[in-house]
Amino acid sequence: QGVIFSIRYHENLQRLCSVSDDRSIRMWQLSFLNGTLKEPGPEDWRCVKSDLLLMLYGHSARVWDVVLTTNYFASVGEDAICCIWNYAGNILHKFKGHKGRNIWGLATSENEKFVLTGGGDGSIRMWEIHQEKTNKTVQRIVTVPQSHIPNPDYFPRIVKMLNFDLILIMMN
Repeated sequence: QGVIFSIRYHENLQRLCSVSDDRSIRMWQLSFLNGTLKEPGPEDWRCVKSDLLLMLYGHSARVWDVVLTTNYFASVGEDAICCIWNYAGNILHKFKGHKGRNIWGLATSENEKFVLTGGGDGSIRMWEIHQEKTNKTVQRIVTVPQSHIPNPDYFPRIVKMLNFDLILIMMN
């Protein structure tokens, strides 16, 4: 239903997830006919079975991106909210902090303890993740010096946490 904005695959879980124009997040469990494959090749993808596990709605507007980790997945969208979900389909956290509309960039730390978001407001936010549902929010704000932004209309489009001290930001 609607335009698909992002597709992500988690190799170890063999799960595929898409986010869409219709505000949905859909997750499939994949089964390869050759069994569990660490790195499926083109031939393996031709013979894959997919079972829809989850069809979720947690955003009030279009969903732009999703990232899958071992224990949770995160989604961001036009409503400027970052939702953290468990694999049962429950929302663990709803992080709000970007001003205005849209979160365009989404990344997780390698240890999966932090989620980073890049918003249309030009800020990068880092959220600490707890596996249980909690009201506790730890948020760090990273600002990009204006001297590093060639155009005031630019905003973070892709965010990648390289390590705890180094964040790669791609602007539009």
